[in-house]
Amino acid sequence: MENAMGKLLQICVVGDANQPEFQYALSNIFNGAYVCYAASIEDFFRLNPSPDVVVMLQSYPGEYSIPEMERIIQSNPIASLILVTSSWGEGERRTGTPIRDAIRIAWYDFPCWFKRQKTLFDAGRLSQLSLPLSASDAQRAELDSQNEFPARTNDVFWIFSDSAVQRETLSRFYAPLGAQVWSGGMTTAFPEQFPLAHPARIVVFPDFLSDGVFKRIAQLKELNPNAAIYVIVYQPRIEEIESLRSNGADEILSPEFYQHAAL
Repeated sequence: MENAMGKLLQICVVGDANQPEFQYALSNIFNGAYVCYAASIEDFFRLNPSPDVVVMLQSYPGEYSIPEMERIIQSNPIASLILVTSSWGEGERRTGTPIRDAIRIAWYDFPCWFKRQKTLFDAGRLSQLSLPLSASDAQRAELDSQNEFPARTNDVFWIFSDSAVQRETLSRFYAPLGAQVWSGGMTTAFPEQFPLAHPARIVVFPDFLSDGVFKRIAQLKELNPNAAIYVIVYQPRIEEIESLRSNGADEILSPEFYQHAAL
Protein backbone atom coordinates (compact mmCIF):
# COMPACT_ATOMS: atom_id res chain seq x y z
CA MET A 1 0.00 0.00 0.00
CA GLU A 2 1.43 3.37 -1.04
CA ASN A 3 0.25 6.83 -0.14
CA ALA A 4 -1.47 9.24 -2.52
CA MET A 5 1.95 10.48 -3.61
CA GLY A 6 3.08 6.94 -4.48
CA LYS A 7 5.51 6.59 -1.56
CA LEU A 8 5.80 3.70 0.86
CA LEU A 9 6.66 5.02 4.33
CA GLN A 10 10.12 3.89 5.48
CA ILE A 11 10.42 3.45 9.27
CA CYS A 12 13.40 2.44 11.37
CA VAL A 13 12.79 1.49 15.01
CA VAL A 14 15.73 1.85 17.41
CA GLY A 15 15.74 0.25 20.87
CA ASP A 16 14.36 -2.74 22.76
CA ALA A 17 11.16 -3.58 20.87
CA ASN A 18 10.59 -6.71 22.99
CA GLN A 19 9.40 -4.80 26.06
CA PRO A 20 5.61 -5.31 26.53
CA GLU A 21 4.95 -1.56 26.54
CA PHE A 22 6.78 -1.08 23.26
CA GLN A 23 5.22 -4.18 21.70
CA TYR A 24 1.84 -2.56 22.32
CA ALA A 25 3.08 0.80 21.04
CA LEU A 26 4.37 -0.65 17.77
CA SER A 27 1.49 -3.02 17.10
CA ASN A 28 -0.02 -1.01 14.22
CA ILE A 29 2.99 0.50 12.43
CA PHE A 30 3.40 -2.25 9.83
CA ASN A 31 0.39 -1.54 7.60
CA GLY A 32 1.53 0.13 4.41
CA ALA A 33 5.07 0.72 5.63
CA TYR A 34 8.52 -0.79 5.38
CA VAL A 35 9.91 -1.30 8.91
CA CYS A 36 13.45 -2.16 9.98
CA TYR A 37 14.81 -2.65 13.50
CA ALA A 38 18.05 -1.69 15.22
CA ALA A 39 18.64 -2.74 18.82
CA SER A 40 21.03 0.17 19.43
CA ILE A 41 22.24 3.38 17.83
CA GLU A 42 25.40 1.62 16.68
CA ASP A 43 23.25 -1.04 15.01
CA PHE A 44 21.30 1.76 13.33
CA PHE A 45 24.45 3.13 11.74
CA ARG A 46 25.60 -0.35 10.76
CA LEU A 47 22.30 -0.80 8.92
CA ASN A 48 22.76 2.63 7.32
CA PRO A 49 19.06 3.06 6.45
CA SER A 50 17.50 6.11 4.80
CA PRO A 51 14.16 6.25 6.65
CA ASP A 52 11.36 8.77 6.50
CA VAL A 53 10.74 8.16 10.21
CA VAL A 54 13.11 7.16 13.01
CA VAL A 55 11.28 5.80 16.07
CA MET A 56 13.47 5.78 19.18
CA LEU A 57 12.26 3.56 22.03
CA GLN A 58 13.39 5.13 25.30
CA SER A 59 13.19 2.74 28.25
CA TYR A 60 14.34 5.30 30.84
CA PRO A 61 15.27 9.02 30.91
CA GLY A 62 18.74 9.69 29.56
CA GLU A 63 19.06 6.35 27.79
CA TYR A 64 20.17 8.24 24.69
CA SER A 65 22.61 11.09 25.04
CA ILE A 66 22.18 14.39 23.22
CA PRO A 67 25.32 13.75 21.09
CA GLU A 68 23.92 10.36 20.05
CA MET A 69 20.61 11.89 19.04
CA GLU A 70 22.32 14.74 17.22
CA ARG A 71 24.35 12.18 15.29
CA ILE A 72 21.10 10.56 14.10
CA ILE A 73 19.61 13.95 13.24
CA GLN A 74 22.69 15.01 11.26
CA SER A 75 22.72 11.76 9.28
CA ASN A 76 18.95 11.91 8.59
CA PRO A 77 18.14 15.63 8.41
CA ILE A 78 14.80 15.27 6.63
CA ALA A 79 13.50 12.28 8.62
CA SER A 80 10.92 12.69 11.37
CA LEU A 81 12.36 11.76 14.77
CA ILE A 82 9.91 10.25 17.26
CA LEU A 83 10.86 9.45 20.85
CA VAL A 84 8.48 6.85 22.30
CA THR A 85 8.90 6.83 26.08
CA SER A 86 8.17 4.07 28.59
CA SER A 87 6.33 4.64 31.88
CA TRP A 88 9.69 5.54 33.45
CA GLY A 89 9.90 8.60 31.23
CA GLU A 90 6.65 10.31 32.26
CA GLY A 91 8.32 13.16 34.15
CA GLU A 92 11.28 13.88 31.90
CA ARG A 93 9.69 17.02 30.43
CA ARG A 94 9.70 18.52 33.94
CA THR A 95 12.81 17.06 35.53
CA GLY A 96 15.12 16.01 32.72
CA THR A 97 16.54 17.32 29.47
CA PRO A 98 14.13 16.32 26.69
CA ILE A 99 15.70 15.72 23.30
CA ARG A 100 15.35 18.78 21.09
CA ASP A 101 13.69 18.27 17.68
CA ALA A 102 12.12 14.93 18.65
CA ILE A 103 8.36 14.38 18.62
CA ARG A 104 7.81 12.99 22.11
CA ILE A 105 5.00 10.46 22.58
CA ALA A 106 4.19 8.22 25.57
CA TRP A 107 4.06 4.52 24.69
CA TYR A 108 0.30 4.28 25.36
CA ASP A 109 -0.46 7.30 23.12
CA PHE A 110 1.71 6.22 20.20
CA PRO A 111 -0.76 3.74 18.56
CA CYS A 112 -3.59 6.25 18.10
CA TRP A 113 -1.23 9.15 17.29
CA PHE A 114 0.65 7.15 14.65
CA LYS A 115 -2.53 5.71 13.14
CA ARG A 116 -3.88 9.24 12.63
CA GLN A 117 -0.64 10.63 11.20
CA LYS A 118 -0.15 7.61 8.93
CA THR A 119 -3.72 7.93 7.59
CA LEU A 120 -3.05 11.57 6.70
CA PHE A 121 0.31 10.70 5.16
CA ASP A 122 -1.20 7.94 3.02
CA ALA A 123 -3.87 10.35 1.78
CA GLY A 124 -1.22 12.88 0.76
CA ARG A 125 -2.49 15.35 3.39
CA LEU A 126 -0.60 17.35 5.98
CA SER A 127 0.97 15.03 8.53
CA GLN A 128 3.48 15.38 11.34
CA LEU A 129 5.38 12.58 9.62
CA SER A 130 6.11 15.06 6.83
CA LEU A 131 7.19 18.04 8.95
CA PRO A 132 10.87 19.02 9.23
CA LEU A 133 12.73 18.39 12.48
CA SER A 134 12.82 22.13 13.14
CA ALA A 135 9.00 22.36 13.47
CA SER A 136 7.89 23.63 16.88
CA ASP A 137 5.22 22.09 19.12
CA ALA A 138 2.98 25.07 18.25
CA GLN A 139 3.42 24.42 14.52
CA ARG A 140 2.62 20.75 15.00
CA ALA A 141 -0.52 21.59 16.99
CA GLU A 142 -1.60 24.08 14.32
CA LEU A 143 -1.11 21.46 11.63
CA ASP A 144 -3.30 19.00 13.54
CA SER A 145 -6.02 21.62 13.88
CA GLN A 146 -6.10 22.03 10.08
CA ASN A 147 -6.91 18.36 9.51
CA GLU A 148 -10.62 17.85 9.96
CA PHE A 149 -12.17 14.77 11.48
CA PRO A 150 -14.61 12.77 9.35
CA ALA A 151 -18.35 13.46 9.44
CA ARG A 152 -20.23 11.06 11.74
CA THR A 153 -23.67 11.91 10.31
CA ASN A 154 -26.42 9.96 12.10
CA ASP A 155 -23.90 7.78 13.98
CA VAL A 156 -24.86 7.21 17.60
CA PHE A 157 -22.27 7.88 20.31
CA TRP A 158 -22.73 6.79 23.92
CA ILE A 159 -20.61 8.54 26.57
CA PHE A 160 -20.14 7.23 30.09
CA SER A 161 -18.44 9.39 32.73
CA ASP A 162 -19.24 10.45 36.27
CA SER A 163 -17.88 13.93 35.47
CA ALA A 164 -20.40 16.36 33.97
CA VAL A 165 -17.49 18.42 32.60
CA GLN A 166 -16.04 15.42 30.80
CA ARG A 167 -19.42 14.45 29.37
CA GLU A 168 -19.95 18.00 28.13
CA THR A 169 -16.47 18.23 26.60
CA LEU A 170 -16.89 14.98 24.71
CA SER A 171 -20.43 15.81 23.57
CA ARG A 172 -19.36 19.22 22.27
CA PHE A 173 -16.75 17.60 20.06
CA TYR A 174 -18.70 14.63 18.69
CA ALA A 175 -22.10 16.31 18.13
CA PRO A 176 -20.89 18.92 15.58
CA LEU A 177 -19.51 16.05 13.48
CA GLY A 178 -23.12 14.94 13.01
CA ALA A 179 -23.26 12.27 15.71
CA GLN A 180 -26.32 11.73 17.88
CA VAL A 181 -24.94 11.76 21.41
CA TRP A 182 -26.30 10.26 24.62
CA SER A 183 -24.37 10.57 27.88
CA GLY A 184 -24.68 9.30 31.40
CA GLY A 185 -22.78 8.29 34.51
CA MET A 186 -20.62 5.20 34.74
CA THR A 187 -23.42 3.17 36.34
CA THR A 188 -26.39 4.83 34.58
CA ALA A 189 -28.90 2.30 33.33
CA PHE A 190 -30.58 2.95 29.99
CA PRO A 191 -34.22 2.04 29.31
CA GLU A 192 -35.05 -1.17 27.52
CA GLN A 193 -36.63 0.81 24.67
CA PHE A 194 -33.67 3.18 24.34
CA PRO A 195 -34.21 5.87 21.66
CA LEU A 196 -30.51 6.03 20.71
CA ALA A 197 -29.84 2.32 20.37
CA HIS A 198 -27.21 0.61 18.21
CA PRO A 199 -24.25 2.92 18.94
CA ALA A 200 -21.32 3.12 16.52
CA ARG A 201 -19.04 4.35 19.31
CA ILE A 202 -19.08 3.93 23.08
CA VAL A 203 -16.70 6.24 24.95
CA VAL A 204 -15.99 5.40 28.60
CA PHE A 205 -14.09 7.95 30.72
CA PRO A 206 -13.81 6.67 34.32
CA ASP A 207 -12.24 8.66 37.13
CA PHE A 208 -10.04 5.64 37.84
CA LEU A 209 -9.88 2.00 36.79
CA SER A 210 -11.55 -0.59 38.99
CA ASP A 211 -13.18 -4.02 38.77
CA GLY A 212 -16.47 -2.20 38.29
CA VAL A 213 -15.14 -0.43 35.20
CA PHE A 214 -13.85 -3.66 33.68
CA LYS A 215 -17.24 -5.32 34.29
CA ARG A 216 -19.09 -2.33 32.81
CA ILE A 217 -17.01 -2.49 29.62
CA ALA A 218 -17.61 -6.24 29.31
CA GLN A 219 -21.34 -5.64 29.75
CA LEU A 220 -21.40 -2.88 27.13
CA LYS A 221 -19.50 -5.07 24.65
CA GLU A 222 -21.86 -7.99 25.21
CA LEU A 223 -24.91 -5.78 24.62
CA ASN A 224 -23.33 -3.91 21.67
CA PRO A 225 -20.91 -6.29 19.89
CA ASN A 226 -20.76 -4.12 16.77
CA ALA A 227 -19.88 -0.90 18.61
CA ALA A 228 -16.26 0.22 18.98
CA ILE A 229 -15.51 0.89 22.65
CA TYR A 230 -12.98 3.60 23.48
CA VAL A 231 -11.73 3.95 27.06
CA ILE A 232 -10.07 7.19 28.14
CA VAL A 233 -7.63 6.77 31.04
CA TYR A 234 -4.76 8.65 32.63
CA GLN A 235 -1.29 7.07 32.30
CA PRO A 236 -2.38 3.43 32.07
CA ARG A 237 -0.09 0.53 32.91
CA ILE A 238 0.36 -2.25 30.37
CA GLU A 239 -1.49 -4.68 32.68
CA GLU A 240 -4.48 -2.32 32.78
CA ILE A 241 -4.52 -1.99 28.99
CA GLU A 242 -4.43 -5.78 28.64
CA SER A 243 -7.36 -6.10 31.09
CA LEU A 244 -9.36 -3.42 29.28
CA ARG A 245 -8.84 -5.11 25.93
CA SER A 246 -9.67 -8.56 27.29
CA ASN A 247 -12.96 -7.15 28.59
CA GLY A 248 -13.95 -5.69 25.22
CA ALA A 249 -12.26 -2.30 24.83
CA ASP A 250 -11.19 -1.68 21.24
CA GLU A 251 -8.99 1.37 21.85
CA ILE A 252 -7.42 2.98 24.91
CA LEU A 253 -6.82 6.73 24.74
CA SER A 254 -5.36 9.29 27.10
CA PRO A 255 -7.47 12.45 27.66
CA GLU A 256 -5.23 14.38 25.25
CA PHE A 257 -6.45 12.16 22.39
CA TYR A 258 -10.19 11.90 23.14
CA GLN A 259 -11.00 13.25 19.64
CA HIS A 260 -9.63 10.05 18.10
CA ALA A 261 -12.74 8.15 19.13
CA ALA A 262 -14.41 9.95 16.21
CA LEU A 263 -12.07 8.41 13.61
